[in-house]
Amino acid sequence: LLTEPVPKPADNVIDVVAAGVDSTGERDVTKDLRRLADGLPTGGELYFPRGTYWIEDWQIRRDDLTVRLAPGAFLLSRAGGTRADRRRAIWVADAARVTIRGPGMIQGHYALTIDRAPDVTVADAYLRSEAIGKPGVTAAGNEDGGRGLMLGLSDRYHLKNLKIFTVIDQEAGKGKDAMNLASSSDSLVEGCLTLSGDDTYAIKGRHDDEEWLQVDLGRPVELDRVVLRWGLAYWPAWRVLESGDGVDWTELGRAAVSPTESVAGLAQAVSVKGRARYLRVQAAGKAVDFYHGDLVRALEVYGAARPSENLAGGRPASDSGRGQPWTPEQTAAAAVDGDPQTSWARSYRSERVLFRNNIALVTANAVKIGTGADYGADDITWIDHDIVDAGWMAPVDQGGAGGGMLNFSHYNFDHVPHEMAMRRIRVKNTRFEATSGIVEVGWYFWRKDESFIFATDLDADFEDVTFDHIEPGRTKFRVLADPATARIRMTFTNLRVAGRLIHGWDDLRSVGVVVDLRGLGDDDSIEFFAR
Repeated sequence: LLTEPVPKPADNVIDVVAAGVDSTGERDVTKDLRRLADGLPTGGELYFPRGTYWIEDWQIRRDDLTVRLAPGAFLLSRAGGTRADRRRAIWVADAARVTIRGPGMIQGHYALTIDRAPDVTVADAYLRSEAIGKPGVTAAGNEDGGRGLMLGLSDRYHLKNLKIFTVIDQEAGKGKDAMNLASSSDSLVEGCLTLSGDDTYAIKGRHDDEEWLQVDLGRPVELDRVVLRWGLAYWPAWRVLESGDGVDWTELGRAAVSPTESVAGLAQAVSVKGRARYLRVQAAGKAVDFYHGDLVRALEVYGAARPSENLAGGRPASDSGRGQPWTPEQTAAAAVDGDPQTSWARSYRSERVLFRNNIALVTANAVKIGTGADYGADDITWIDHDIVDAGWMAPVDQGGAGGGMLNFSHYNFDHVPHEMAMRRIRVKNTRFEATSGIVEVGWYFWRKDESFIFATDLDADFEDVTFDHIEPGRTKFRVLADPATARIRMTFTNLRVAGRLIHGWDDLRSVGVVVDLRGLGDDDSIEFFAR
């Protein structure tokens, strides 16, 4: 029996039905919910009794809000979506300390999106992405099959006791992941059940496409122009904003970089008119060639009174603060230090994330790191998992096993730099019922039959991991990397495959696993320990 306490009437709690919100599903109530949420005091709560609530891209953009779902509360988005038009049911954006809890259901093409929203908690809810039959989604191959949960640039998230269901028909198209968790650290995922048509846990990278850099000029000045000197990377477009107090901002101008230009060292100027103490430049798109780690070499500000004097030189500088400096030296100060060889850049990674006591039913990859990645991950742990990897839907003896236990992809790059490393990855006390891939490193490259272009720093440990069923002759342990540049270290302690305790490669081969280690070099290490 699912229960959720009915909140007691209070000034900071609104029963949405009592407030006049339609619960029959016959009318779009998104604007009503936005109005109610905006009117709540800090720490307020919206309570949804049993009923159907038609929402389309409900944006939650305020801090300290709780959304509580009663059993039978159904928040439904009817819009379809494509890769270019990703329709959301709920979108928590640029807000902090938002909580969504209770055993109701949220359904949409992208059921729940959390974006630049730290300290978010989602608990006890059902998330469902149902894209089949919607515009852009066909059995012949859709643009985007939707997602259960999309989360990015949102540190300290807590996902607890969620049930996530996505499209399970592999022929219905791409992109049916349960959880896409990008560039977000210090977080916990526990007690969740997922049924996904593709990846279960996809730890991705994502550059902040609204990152900014600003300088305090010390006093209000009349402006003339702003100059950015690019490194090997650049923003495809950017905005110039001014403020007198560092709180309220006004746009003064914007610019774009032509992809045909030779960008490295390029000085790009924007003429601006106005008076400002604080001057900010902000990205209007994801940085291009960001993996070089060399973005803004200089931010220069020139005033109307003395147009040849750089007013930003040596002044206090700061940035949007998400992620971390690419290197300890690449702080905001590097952009105003007058040295053309130094640069400012941010690295956006996932660090210190724990997954525990989860159950996953998947048809592709159970644990996937680096897919389409901007950056890699550090200190990611899975413990006490049960994973049924495709065998439930198409038994391995019928040739239907899905993808891999652990898939390191890093695709869409001709060469992956070491900054995208994946270190301190741990999988412990986890059981896989069926799989066609035990470990797959460089999956994208071997799929395209491209060899030895995958460079990474990979460090992973597996302890008490079991594969109950494999497909002899088809289940693979595959490493495709660049032996000269990749650094790979993996250890397996008490690895059991098809009932056998694995002491080494011969044991793996004896149970029918195909071993492909073309990507290993002399300085790489994969070891097996049996205790």
